[in-house]
Amino acid sequence: MKITVIGSGNGGTAFTGYLTYLGHQVKLFTRTPQKVELYRAQPEINLAGVVNATVPVGLVTLDMEEAIRGSELIMVATPANTHKEIATKMAPYLKSGQTVVLNPGRTFGAYEFAHTLESCGCTADVTVAETDTLVFTCRNQEFNHPIIYSIKEDIRLACLEPERTPAAVELMQELFPGIHGVPSILYTGLTNIGMIFHPTPILLNYTRIESGQTFLYYKEAITPMVAQYISQVDAERVAVAAGLGLEVETALEWLVRSYGIEPGADLYETIQKNPAYADVYAPQSTDCRYVWEDVPTGLVPISSVGRLLGIPTPFIDTVIQLACTIYRVDFRQTGRMIADQAALDRIRLPEAAQV
Repeated sequence: MKITVIGSGNGGTAFTGYLTYLGHQVKLFTRTPQKVELYRAQPEINLAGVVNATVPVGLVTLDMEEAIRGSELIMVATPANTHKEIATKMAPYLKSGQTVVLNPGRTFGAYEFAHTLESCGCTADVTVAETDTLVFTCRNQEFNHPIIYSIKEDIRLACLEPERTPAAVELMQELFPGIHGVPSILYTGLTNIGMIFHPTPILLNYTRIESGQTFLYYKEAITPMVAQYISQVDAERVAVAAGLGLEVETALEWLVRSYGIEPGADLYETIQKNPAYADVYAPQSTDCRYVWEDVPTGLVPISSVGRLLGIPTPFIDTVIQLACTIYRVDFRQTGRMIADQAALDRIRLPEAAQV
């Protein structure tokens, strides 16, 4: 299959290396000029973890037109807060029949992406899909050395237009058999677990990161107290989903399903039992996507939908406000606010009434 990967961070590097390892023709689009030079000097990716192999790198480019030309599948693996920018760059060059998958979409990413394409005048008949989480648990040790700790066993995928989901699932299952379809992006958006596991631990461990400490993210940053707060945030997400008529799994249930592990007595114990999290370190800088991405594209839309439905989200709102205060950014202004009922109705398709 001819595939383009958009993004050269942790997920993008892992996708590029792994899909090349599987025998596909892969091109890599990066927004970072330095990466092009690095790959020119060392045109290979060294995979470690679940796969140990060195694979050659094909085209690495800053040119979006060149990157997506002729590709059947376009895998977007940039932080969700860049999806609008990526869609704007992609709009003039997309061709009918191409499939764009956001890995992951976070909350309502496919809607934002497709709306941006339309606003930019894109008339190509393109399928836009999103997953509920990144397929890999991974980290880059170096620019071309991704460590893939695990490949998740059960990934949910939905298209903005639900009737296109079966074909997108079939395409993705050629790469990852654990991909399964769900009826709408309401489901993938409301099962966005990144917003549950990312912002709260960063904000509650801010001084440790700021002072340069090295520590394990899931095993040490998420203490029993932090896990308890995360559980409250998660309960509000589940309540908002219920307000939309969806019964979604809790974060604990997601861990058990995604990683095939036995549940602990609570969220803290379940996280501690997950071997895929054993060696994952916390970000080395507070300037990380765990806040810049997951607050505006996860917590903000959930909070705004809760407000429209009359469902209080005080724990989520506290995390948003703390992030706004520390980072000196109004994430409600920059994020995916669902401002009114009309906007919610455009996302809440009739097909999504039952999952």
